[in-house]
Amino acid sequence: LCSSVPLGARKPPFLFPPTHVMVEEYVRFLKLKHKVKDYASQFLSPPMIADPITGVKLLDEVWHIHISMPSYDADCRALTGGHVVQHVPALAEHAMIRYEQTWRELEEDKSWCDAYAVERRLLTGTPLLEANQELMRIWPEPEYDDDSYDDGCC
Repeated sequence: LCSSVPLGARKPPFLFPPTHVMVEEYVRFLKLKHKVKDYASQFLSPPMIADPITGVKLLDEVWHIHISMPSYDADCRALTGGHVVQHVPALAEHAMIRYEQTWRELEEDKSWCDAYAVERRLLTGTPLLEANQELMRIWPEPEYDDDSYDDGCC
């Protein structure tokens, strides 16, 4: 169901959002799971929507890379107050339901998106709209589409 192809294996790495941004957003995802105590991965999923530029499910790929690392358990415990987040694949429809819940959790605090864009603009000169577009590639708005949710996963 899930591929664990390293980031950049399908497309040139410059097409991906910056690595530090991907990692920051993945950490945000793990913290969301901790907030709702979803350590068994029954409620929240990363977006199973392929990025339109790379064709990769960005946060899912980062999660798969992290799972394969020896530090995964220790990292999870450090971010979640001692819990390890399980990876439980879901088929397309269930993955979409989980991501809609994730999106609702993100929507409760929209300030992270604007704050991120402003920070990127100040630190790198990245235009505000471009910084927000980067985030929208990582956290696309959930829309059920048979083509984008073809196989599900997390």
